[in-house]
Amino acid sequence: MKYLINQIIIIILINLTCFNTQNAQAQSVIFEYDAAGNMKQRSLSCVEKPPGVPIVKNIFDNSAFISWEGVRDITGFQLKKEGSQWQNTNTTQSAVVLGQLQSCQKYLVRLLYNCNNKTEYTPEISFTTSGCVNCSATDMNIYAIPQQKSMTINWDVYPQALYTIHYRKAGENNFVTYTTPIPFVFMPVLEACTTYEFALKIKCSDGTVSPLGNIFSFSTSGCRLGIEAETTLLHVNPNPASKDITIEIDSKQNLQQLAIYNSSGQIVHQLQPLAGTNVYYVELDDLATGVYLVKAQLGDKVITKKFSVQ
Repeated sequence: MKYLINQIIIIILINLTCFNTQNAQAQSVIFEYDAAGNMKQRSLSCVEKPPGVPIVKNIFDNSAFISWEGVRDITGFQLKKEGSQWQNTNTTQSAVVLGQLQSCQKYLVRLLYNCNNKTEYTPEISFTTSGCVNCSATDMNIYAIPQQKSMTINWDVYPQALYTIHYRKAGENNFVTYTTPIPFVFMPVLEACTTYEFALKIKCSDGTVSPLGNIFSFSTSGCRLGIEAETTLLHVNPNPASKDITIEIDSKQNLQQLAIYNSSGQIVHQLQPLAGTNVYYVELDDLATGVYLVKAQLGDKVITKKFSVQ
């Protein structure tokens, strides 16, 4: 049965793939049927069928790979870091590696194409480079070098963060706060043989502020045996040193921590305590000339010993 339909056009969109010896390119066409049943065919214009958006994959700290289907009318692409200006790059290829990106940053990308001698843009898509640091004070490690009436405290580093340390004498209700952009602080006026509590809050590089982290307790020296008696439990030889040192601990208490700090309070060597071992050998090839401090934590007691490298 044949039906005559006047002034009605049935449009069917079909994606065809045309192959040649070099590449495959997707093309969209329209099949039109007139009232007499005759079929006509024409290609979609760039207005009716713009190019597809780019596909981003293989995202790393400082690079990413983008590609798109075909190169029909594509003249290049635009890239920008979120909040900045678009940067143009001309290309006739269908893929490109984006290099020299910043880690843990959100980027936007879109394609440029020529439509009726006018530059148009595909919808923009976003991606974030890897390398983000989980900026959190809840799993922060805090280290202390106690003296009789002072203490140096350092902690893990987060790039471009701002640190607020909260400290108080054990048993007190309120914390005293101190904010610094560097990951250590020197507390010069403390009481001897006294336990203090510390916790950190971090303002991350993206502006967010972490909750207050875990509370750590450290005690200043000067209890019972006195500083002179305590340091006799820890021996560093030779002193001054040049290539290596031997650390000997004259105590039967359980060694919980053993580390070497520089004059800025940063750990330069972290040694693993071994059960039944009280002598440790350390090579100093990577240490500059200066004064260093060995700190050993024996149970609830912390003992220290200075030595120099020449």
